[in-house]
Amino acid sequence: MTFEDFLQQVRCGDQYALPDDWMQGRTVYGGIAAALMLEVLFKQVPADRSPRSLTVSFIGPAEPGTVTVRTQLYRSGKYVTQAQAWLEQKGDVIATLLVSLGAKRESLLSKTAEIPPAMKAVDALSDMPFVPGVMPDFVQHLQFRWATDEAPFAGQGIGQIGGWQRLRECGDTFGASHILALLDAWPVAALPLFPKPAPFSSLTWTVELLCDLPMMVPADGWWQFHDRTDFLAEGYAHTQARLWSPSGQPVALSRQTVSIFL
Repeated sequence: MTFEDFLQQVRCGDQYALPDDWMQGRTVYGGIAAALMLEVLFKQVPADRSPRSLTVSFIGPAEPGTVTVRTQLYRSGKYVTQAQAWLEQKGDVIATLLVSLGAKRESLLSKTAEIPPAMKAVDALSDMPFVPGVMPDFVQHLQFRWATDEAPFAGQGIGQIGGWQRLRECGDTFGASHILALLDAWPVAALPLFPKPAPFSSLTWTVELLCDLPMMVPADGWWQFHDRTDFLAEGYAHTQARLWSPSGQPVALSRQTVSIFL
């Protein structure tokens, strides 16, 4: 199932299911689970509100198939709406999303986020191949071009990854749900520090969106991504990432706490 098909099913229906070709190990890809909760909330908040900040907690593995989304709007004022969603399956809460949505307003103050780091040009790089059975299933829906010098499982470096990415099948309009699908797609930034392959999983994920969405982008545009490890100890890594649009516009900041079983 393409990401666009998934979004249309969520937007047009009131019963929800997670697809079986977006697996990430023993759970459905976190980016698509978060997008599901966000899209359900979009049906209940004012249309002029865009997500400004959201926090996702991944509580348990999500299986393909039927899920329930429970929601609550805490407050909706003149400019800001605060809301929460719970993703439930087989009677258990498997993920939550807390979001602050804000309407755009005029301001005298403006400061642009930092420019993208210098990387090899996307045209000078090749696609990272999808290897069934080795890579998570969801990777088949995206293209990646690795651009940093640190290699996975090298056991050295400062713990960073980065490069270029895009959805293989997409429309012309990108919204917050597309941003979530891109932001969560790369492996943990600490991967080059791993001396060997080992399991890891996201515990919490916080995203700050830097512009009013949706926006129009080239259908074949490449998004630049960079993630770095701030701290790693006692089985947990703390990372921060940034995403830029194909035109170089800063779009999102992302922080994760990741459980590492090594």
